[in-house]
Amino acid sequence: MGNQTVSFTVKKVLVHLATDEIHHHGLIVGLIRQLGYEPPDVNML
Repeated sequence: MGNQTVSFTVKKVLVHLATDEIHHHGLIVGLIRQLGYEPPDVNML
């Protein structure tokens, strides 16, 4: 990579943030269920 410049559109960054949040939410919910608990509903919409 070195001194390579990388640029992204705002749309691409926002889509990445949304999909990354969904991924981590799924991981946490899965771990809570593996422990035998019912995960809380934390959806904002």
